[in-house]
Amino acid sequence: MKRISSLFLFALLLAAASCSAGESYANDIEDAQKPYDDVEISVLPNRADVVVTIKRDDAGVVFFQYGSDRLFPGEGYPFDGQCRAIGAVTIYAEEVLNYGHRVSVNWLEPIDRGDFLLYPTQAMGADGLDVLTDSWITSVEDGYLTIHYKTWWGEPSAHHDFVLVQENDPYELTLLHDAHGDGRDDYSDGTVYFDINTLPPTDGSPRKLKINWTSTDGKPVSAEFEFETRI
Repeated sequence: MKRISSLFLFALLLAAASCSAGESYANDIEDAQKPYDDVEISVLPNRADVVVTIKRDDAGVVFFQYGSDRLFPGEGYPFDGQCRAIGAVTIYAEEVLNYGHRVSVNWLEPIDRGDFLLYPTQAMGADGLDVLTDSWITSVEDGYLTIHYKTWWGEPSAHHDFVLVQENDPYELTLLHDAHGDGRDDYSDGTVYFDINTLPPTDGSPRKLKINWTSTDGKPVSAEFEFETRI
């Protein structure tokens, strides 16, 4: 996986993420602007930092899914497959029927995708990571788990893998990190997402989802989220 570059952070801050580390987040991404759900609709247009799913419907229209809301890129947007992405948009008061508020894209980058397995298929690495549970990026929505984390990287850095494994309880998952022997020169950020929509259907009622992982200091950690099946 790719750690977050300082240029990427710079884009977050000024409005303007495959699995090898390159550059590094220099500071905390929490310094970015408000995410979309904190934007006051009454003062639109306004810029917002967002994590969205890039989607295309049966009519061929590309739109962005943000939680239960839709955002419509009025100038159109290229579609290379459904994925999670992070970026900055300007939201306008105009609403498009079935597609939500019109937005213009200041910048948008796909987030790296990790593997979601029902069981480990091979020996997995036991390297630690620190999930930033208070980050606005870390979330379970639209059938995806999106993780903002910190871990150790070498200089230059090696390929890192992140795998999510299902436990005996289908709603308890373990996040595994394999640094492939990378060094411990730089403790910095990264992002990864997992498509977990193959979990048993929630039938419209949220289910508690527990994520377990090992921290960079070797301690077991867990967090709980609300999960609903993507429709």
